[in-house]
Amino acid sequence: MSWKEQLRPGSFRGVPFFVRSADDGGGRRRAQHIYAGREEPWSEDMGRKQKEYTLTVFCIGTDYFSQRDALETALNVPGPGLLVHPWRGELYVTVDYRVQHSTEDGGMCTFTLNCTEAGHHDTPTTAVDTAAGLLGAVDNSKAGSIEHFSEQFAINGMPDFVRVDAIRELSDLTETLAGLPGQTSGVTATSMMKDLSPMLGNAGELGSAVYDLVGNVGTLANNFSSGGSSTAAPASSTGIYSGIASLQTLYGYQPTVTTGRYPTVARMQANRNSNAIAALIREASGIESARLLAGTDFTQAFSSRGRAETTVQQVTAQLQELAYDASDRQFHTLNQTRIATLQDYRARAVQLPKVRKVTPKQTEPALVIAYREYGDVNREQEVLKLNNIHHPGFVPGGESLELVNA
Repeated sequence: MSWKEQLRPGSFRGVPFFVRSADDGGGRRRAQHIYAGREEPWSEDMGRKQKEYTLTVFCIGTDYFSQRDALETALNVPGPGLLVHPWRGELYVTVDYRVQHSTEDGGMCTFTLNCTEAGHHDTPTTAVDTAAGLLGAVDNSKAGSIEHFSEQFAINGMPDFVRVDAIRELSDLTETLAGLPGQTSGVTATSMMKDLSPMLGNAGELGSAVYDLVGNVGTLANNFSSGGSSTAAPASSTGIYSGIASLQTLYGYQPTVTTGRYPTVARMQANRNSNAIAALIREASGIESARLLAGTDFTQAFSSRGRAETTVQQVTAQLQELAYDASDRQFHTLNQTRIATLQDYRARAVQLPKVRKVTPKQTEPALVIAYREYGDVNREQEVLKLNNIHHPGFVPGGESLELVNA
């Protein structure tokens, strides 16, 4: 096949034209660096230039006015267009043009098309990892909480009863923790106390250990419920609810050990120790609830945006109360954790469906509700799962139901 046979008919956006000649341009972009006192410059390569194509084309014939108008219309359409280049094939380009008319060349007009490679708009996108930001805020709050505990708790240099009272307080705590749902086999109050006892002389280590025990409560309850739930709700949903519910039971924890009414230095320290342990537990319950949310896949854990919002509001309200009762340093870190929790929710909950509430007038099958509200009986299971209904044939009348917006 000769070179003439390989040439393609020229066109732009499907409008044909005749081609007289074509010039192409390319090369590399360079930044020229010229230094005072140096004989040699330096050319820094900045990447490939946009390819440029200059075509001289014409419209000819008794109807060349209509050909010209059609080509001008195509050239003036916004955005890049498809150029069929006789020598280069199909190119995606933007075009500037000029038109020349001449009385010497009657019955035709000439276009000069200055075409530039359109390329691709591959602008990098950024996304904030709000879950990681929340975890960072949680870690800062944890560190501040343990630091404050270390400043309050002390038994060194005190009478033995101060140590005994601290052990009693910790023993009551471990009894409480051992009775919460999801504790693994073999984890008892005695075994937990055995781990804590050697740390009594080091407030920082003791605070960190107590904190970790509280944090495990939410994690274990979450995992336990996610693996063994038999309710109609999704397993992962049950897990997050159980994990946060277990942590919430510790939010109201109060010191159980009280020492006499005489305010001696030792007795005041013993009371301060008990209060410090109780405060640490309350702070850990709120902060670890936020950590549990950060590690949760919202689309798996929550069936609707409303349910996620309710859980998040519960946690942030607790963090706000803790911040108001905390020291100045803790206020900042706890408030940042509360804000990070809300930001994470707003970023990730947008994937969840919104719900509306309906109230059936009488007891009826979920199948009937699905058909009436959605026009689709195949959404019966969605109605059952969203509302934790155990018997599909009897949805109680007069009780509010949540339904995903159609």
